[in-house]
Amino acid sequence: MINVIFDCKGSDTITAINKTHRRRLLAVMAVIAALLLLGSPIARAETVATVSGSVVNVRSAPSTSAAILAEALRNETYYVTDEQNGWYRIRIGNHSEAWISGDYVSIANSATLPGRVRPQVSVLNVRSAAQIADGNIIGTATSAQYLAVSGESGYWYRISFNGGEGYVAKWLVEADYSSSAATTPADTAAPAESGAYADGVVNTEVLNLRDAASSDSSSQIIGSLKRGDKLKIFRVSGDWYYVMTDYGSYGWVYASFIDFSEARVASAAIAAAARPAFSGSAAMGEISAAYQSTAYGYQITLSSSDYICYTLDEGSRRLTVNTDMHISGGEFTAYGISAAVSGSLGNIYTVSGDTPIYYSVKAAADGRTLTIQVGTSPLVGRIIFLDPGHASTSDGALDPGAIGASGLLEKDVNYDIALRAAELLRAQGATVVLSRGVTTDLTLAEIAAAANISGAEVFISIHCNAADNSATNGSSTWIYPTDYDTASSEYMLRTLLATHMQNAMLAAGGLNNYGIFQNSFAVLRLTDMPAALLEVGFISNAGDEAKLATASFRAAIAEGIVNGLRNYFLEAGL
Repeated sequence: MINVIFDCKGSDTITAINKTHRRRLLAVMAVIAALLLLGSPIARAETVATVSGSVVNVRSAPSTSAAILAEALRNETYYVTDEQNGWYRIRIGNHSEAWISGDYVSIANSATLPGRVRPQVSVLNVRSAAQIADGNIIGTATSAQYLAVSGESGYWYRISFNGGEGYVAKWLVEADYSSSAATTPADTAAPAESGAYADGVVNTEVLNLRDAASSDSSSQIIGSLKRGDKLKIFRVSGDWYYVMTDYGSYGWVYASFIDFSEARVASAAIAAAARPAFSGSAAMGEISAAYQSTAYGYQITLSSSDYICYTLDEGSRRLTVNTDMHISGGEFTAYGISAAVSGSLGNIYTVSGDTPIYYSVKAAADGRTLTIQVGTSPLVGRIIFLDPGHASTSDGALDPGAIGASGLLEKDVNYDIALRAAELLRAQGATVVLSRGVTTDLTLAEIAAAANISGAEVFISIHCNAADNSATNGSSTWIYPTDYDTASSEYMLRTLLATHMQNAMLAAGGLNNYGIFQNSFAVLRLTDMPAALLEVGFISNAGDEAKLATASFRAAIAEGIVNGLRNYFLEAGL
């Protein structure tokens, strides 16, 4: 269907090819009202613009003559960073300078800030500024940590970090509105960045545990320790240590009241970090290694009763884990992949392959287990988000997507292909996140948000096309418009993904090549990672519909999706 959409500010028009993406969008103000019930106000959030027009152009400058960068849909919300002559500057997709007319948005304050947030990815970068382009990485946080919120800037939360402040992306964290930022420690789990690591003991009668490295009014007492209490010391800041107590609390203590010895370096999968320093000739703990065969290669588990401190050396055919603990067991050689322990203390674990190998290293929240996935597929360790289009429910009605002449429902085809692709991807070592089961109550905006939170490296939305002309047929791939900056990495990755997905889908399914297109579909516009929307075939065409109805064709398309992703990761070199 061709929809002619009139610009809400000016006389120009946009022509967009749209199938059946008319769905309920996020009612953010209702969510805000619910969140306000979870905790008392902490700090005011920034101004939020909620789109009131059905489709509103977002432009490169506050003028109807400026270039159109994207489309904003009714009820979508954006953080406002500036205002000029009735226009609001917002952050949308990869556009740092994007403007929307004030005539077609409502302005309000968002909910109060959460007291703390927790990363929704295994390792989250903490930056010195509220943007990726200019924000230097000052450290990392893990999914086991809670970070105290002190403010926000656009799509970023300002947090307490390492005795100072940093910024984390809102779309990568889970907000906790039930706690107070004023009494939440800066971190509540062992930090992932390198730092001092030692066993310590309190050498004074009473020692205060504080939420910051200071004894003045800028910090608060969050607990007390007594002589003989044991601590783990993770970080040093001047005369203060950041510690974990035996009963699981975290905070800062004055260094003069702690005795400790045998300090060592702690790091978590930081390739550039120095190897751990060893104390004398004895290993500082024991690690047991075990492995099990998988469909994609091997899964290796390194486990200990103590916190494992390690660094990684990486190569195309080799992965080496360096630690200051003795490693026993788990050596193997099979199918061109081998693992062996070396080093004077038996403390170096190396996995190598006769051909290039792919791997993923994940640390458990308590730091006592490392899980290594290794195989010959470039999908090992990848996180893939699959979105079987449609099947949403709204006010008791089910969105079936397009419907073929035989009564074939698009939602069912999409879901079957997604399940088959997920099974194949998992067999090659990938982690797959699906946007829905048989049905879903998520809006398009919420699906995109779920993908962003998942840490996925690629987003694939699976659909069937439809047209008024029943002769129209073939497979196509859609990406978010990127002509505004053809030299950007976003452009190159999106077009590379689209090319490989389209080629693999054609090779697998054998349908006509309908082509690669660009459009501002919400799931493409609002996702942060390279994303593609696949229109497998035209359900409105008798020939395509007959194939879409068969299990063999759906299985072939699922294999095509896997092959397209394999080829994408191989060429992208990510």
